Amino acid sequence: MKKTKIKTKININKIIFYSNLFFAVSSVLLVFIHFIQFTGAASEGFVLGKLNSRMTELKSENKDLNLKSAELQSIDNIKERSEKKLGMIASTGFDYIKLESDSISLK
Repeated sequence: MKKTKIKTKININKIIFYSNLFFAVSSVLLVFIHFIQFTGAASEGFVLGKLNSRMTELKSENKDLNLKSAELQSIDNIKERSEKKLGMIASTGFDYIKLESDSISLK
């Protein structure tokens, strides 16, 4: 009977040792996996922050370009540029040509 008690005690000690070892290794692995996921999420957050900042800059630049485009397309600006840079002058009236008949044809 003593032999079976000693064997049982050894088996129980092995079971306790291996179960403790399993829980220790599992704990270390879970901490390691959590650390990897946390650093991955932090780096993704950093990238998203940079992209969000860049998007804000581009929206501001787009707004400025739209204002500049509207300014350049304004009638007053076109009139001023055509007079100063191209030497054009505003017409004072129109001269009409009256055609006698439909005798003009194009070939």
